[in-house]
Parts: sequence; structure tokens; C-alpha cells
Amino acid sequence: MNVLVVGASSSIGRAVVPKFLERGDSVLETNSLWLDFADKKSITRFVDDNIAGGWSIDALVVLAGILPGKSLGDYTDDEIDEVMAVNFTGPARLVRALLPHLKDGARVLLMSSISGQRGSFDPIYAASKAALIGFAKSLSTWNSRIRVSALTPSLIVGSTMYEKMLPERREFHTRQAGPDGLMTLDEVAQIIVNACFPGQSR
Repeated sequence: MNVLVVGASSSIGRAVVPKFLERGDSVLETNSLWLDFADKKSITRFVDDNIAGGWSIDALVVLAGILPGKSLGDYTDDEIDEVMAVNFTGPARLVRALLPHLKDGARVLLMSSISGQRGSFDPIYAASKAALIGFAKSLSTWNSRIRVSALTPSLIVGSTMYEKMLPERREFHTRQAGPDGLMTLDEVAQIIVNACFPGQSR
């Protein structure tokens, strides 16, 4: 299977790519050096240079995103535009550009966040992730050729966000997670693989 992982250099990307490779999948990995969601031309150039030549896609996993962790009053106009571009409009443009290259029945998985459902101290981040959820629901309803879903995890143990977070904020998220606790990077990575290829063993 051909898998495109956008944001492969992220903590989640580093956990999920080996799992696809263990299955024997062919994986095309991208990072911010290859593809800049804040730059429309970068998206077009990436597709033209790497996909348009005939690389058809069985699964697209979009992990790229940014979290400034700011209150609304602390945002500048440019920062609002950047968060929305990287977390929503960039992924939406990429999916649009890749539609001709997605095989019938291809899986598209977009990394959203529980913040997109519950809200967050950072309202722009939450809004961008909520937009991904609405985008995924709309495509899954109105485009029957592909299957689109959004993953909405809370804080993930071992992620970059987890490592940078203050201990008291970690404790807050742990309490919010309930009796099962927070998921680990490995658990989330396996969920992503299972969502892309349900019922298929390694």
C-alpha cells in the first residue's frame, strides 16, 4: 500500500511511520522542509514534484500542526492566519490537490484534537482543529469515493506537547482523561494504522 504521511518528523509521525513500514507499506514522508502549509505554492509544488507523476495513494495521514498556546488577546493577525493555514486551510488545500491521486476507497486521516470538540485556552488553535472535524465529516458524507476521518486525542504521553507542558497542566489533562488515563504515542500510532487499514494484519 502507498501511504503519504505529512508531518512525519513530528513525535507522532516518528511513532507511526515505522508501523507502516513494518506492514510492508511504501511510505512517502514529508516535513516542513518539503511542504509548508502556510505557503500555497509549496503545496502545488509538492504535489507536482512528488505525486503527479503517477504515485497513487491508498492512505493519507496529515499530522502537521502548530499550537501557540495563547489567549485570544495575545494573538497578532499574522499569528491567527498562520495557525489557521497550518492547521486547517493548508491540509484542506492539500486534500483538494490530492483528490485525483487518491485511489477509490483511499483513507484520509486528519489529526485534530479534543480541543476541537471541547474548546481550549487557545481559542484559535481550538477553532482550527474544530474546522478539521467539520471538514472530515463533510467529505465523508458527500464524497463516497474516499473515506475521511479526524482523530481527536487529548494530550499524548511522550509527544512534544506533553514534554513541553508544565507539570500542573499535565495533571489537569490526566484528570480529564478519566480512568483509562492518557494515551501513549505508540497507542495513537497503532490507532492511526488501524484506521487507515482496518482489519488488515501486519
